[in-house]
Amino acid sequence: MPSQLLRSFILGAPDCTRCRFAAIQGKVYLADGFGLMALNMNTNLYSQVVSMNLDRTERRIGSSIGRLSSGKQIYSAADNAAGLSVSEGMAARSRSLNRAIQNTNEGISLVNAADNGLRQISSVLTKMRELSIQAMSDHLTSADRVILDNEWQSSIEELTRIATNTEYNGINIIGTELDPDLPPPTVNIQVGAGTDSGHSISVSIVDATRGGIGLRDNGGHLLWQNAATATVSKIDDSIEAIGQYRSDYGAVLNRLSAAARSLGEQHLALKSSESNVVSLDIAEETSHYTRLDILRQAASSVLAQANTSPQAILSLF
Repeated sequence: MPSQLLRSFILGAPDCTRCRFAAIQGKVYLADGFGLMALNMNTNLYSQVVSMNLDRTERRIGSSIGRLSSGKQIYSAADNAAGLSVSEGMAARSRSLNRAIQNTNEGISLVNAADNGLRQISSVLTKMRELSIQAMSDHLTSADRVILDNEWQSSIEELTRIATNTEYNGINIIGTELDPDLPPPTVNIQVGAGTDSGHSISVSIVDATRGGIGLRDNGGHLLWQNAATATVSKIDDSIEAIGQYRSDYGAVLNRLSAAARSLGEQHLALKSSESNVVSLDIAEETSHYTRLDILRQAASSVLAQANTSPQAILSLF
């Protein structure tokens, strides 16, 4: 009988090791192996403790699942507040560097477009010089000279067409007539993630029109031998001017290419650092998740048992 068990436990009877209950100062207690716990139908302390631990484990499992699904060790600010701030700064700079690399490559394309146009103009000037040399010979008839002069005029029209139609993204690079007394306009290429002047490279606009390279006057250049001789000298000056333009663009192209390589290395190093801060060790996190899952299963089992503890009161009746 329960009353006999209570009396034997209180009096220290030989069979008290089998007793589960005790009455002390008018309250019934449960002997759980660690001490005595009051039996109360309204409050189940064991269940609350287990439930609290289970809730904590569930939250940790949720964070672990978030990290595993995202592949990042910083899934939320609570995971690593300082690390999150560092990683966000790295991510912003990384994207800026990537954009700067694209800007630099576009700048290289702009300079290549200008150089291609100048190369075509140089070919036309070479042909015009060849015609002028031919017109300097005395064996040509007047009709021959008219034919040569017409071809010469067609060549200079083609030169003008190439200069005025060489563009990049709507920018006329080599066909804008400029005032020689003023500095030429420039196109600034952003080649860095900063805002100071060291993060940009300027590309100058040049005047490769017929006036800009010293061939402003029209017609009649090859109709007479003396005129043809004078034309050769002008064309040589034009070829020299085009060569200088191409040399300047070549220097800018080398700078842009070097900047692109440097930006690529910076971006790679930054991505490596960002990966060390952000990227998740999948093996370690999987092990952590497995441990938490075992804890959850154990807590769930213990919670089911703890919820049945108040039922021990019924055995007293």
